[in-house]
Amino acid sequence: MCMIKRLALIIICFCFCTITSWAQEVMYEGENNGVLMLSVSEFNVKKKEAVAQAIKDACFQVLFRGIPGSKEYGHPLLGTDENVMKTNIEYFDNMINGGRIYSFVNYSALSYYKRKEAVVKVSLNVRALEADLEKHNLYRRFGLY
Repeated sequence: MCMIKRLALIIICFCFCTITSWAQEVMYEGENNGVLMLSVSEFNVKKKEAVAQAIKDACFQVLFRGIPGSKEYGHPLLGTDENVMKTNIEYFDNMINGGRIYSFVNYSALSYYKRKEAVVKVSLNVRALEADLEKHNLYRRFGLY
């Protein structure tokens, strides 16, 4: 009986994690004069939320992971330590929740959606983002502050 309860608990936990989890994939498509063209795949996302989530994920990738395949932005702008978000909470809150993130997006469009899977094309002005990070003392062209 105890084994059945454990098995049921494991199945319930697995189902819950599967239902509530989402993943994303940011793929490099090109760059020109500091503007990155990306294709962002979102999973387990509603259609009306797909573009906004893709923009956030693209920015997060540029800031903390880098864009594989990009010559200029292959390395993260702010390094891999995400604690910089906690130490500069006002800046990142205004960026994400205040909508400033959209000022760095030249273009975004939902190119595919089916069964909570979406592909969004995003054109991100990374040079403008770098300038904004420099202005707020979060980044300098020759390394972190």
